[in-house]
Amino acid sequence: MTVDGESQSTPQRFTKRPVVIEAIQYTGKPLNAYDIGQWAHAGRPPETNAIVLNHVTYLVIRTLEGNMVAQPGDWIIKGVKGEFYPCKPDIFAATYNPEIVLTEADAAADLAGTPRPDHPTI
Repeated sequence: MTVDGESQSTPQRFTKRPVVIEAIQYTGKPLNAYDIGQWAHAGRPPETNAIVLNHVTYLVIRTLEGNMVAQPGDWIIKGVKGEFYPCKPDIFAATYNPEIVLTEADAAADLAGTPRPDHPTI
């Protein structure tokens, strides 16, 4: 990475941008594997299918880096560019939080500055 045209040889710190992703946890059950396949293949031509092998006890997923194996418990993530990849559950838990969807009442309370016990103030 360069800063002002100068090469930096010391580590720099970065934060991850907040983006919303879609994910399904793979359980190893046949119906779950089927659902993941339907989700991952929706609207894609067969030669670009993300799930290249559904062995029920594991999935082989075509990623941007090549084929990767997903084991039961892994999360299958659809990235910001529509790509799919597996993620180990501990990494997923450390990296992602469920998306919070506000109701109209929640949004109105936020705009009015009304504190809510289920929504910490920042």
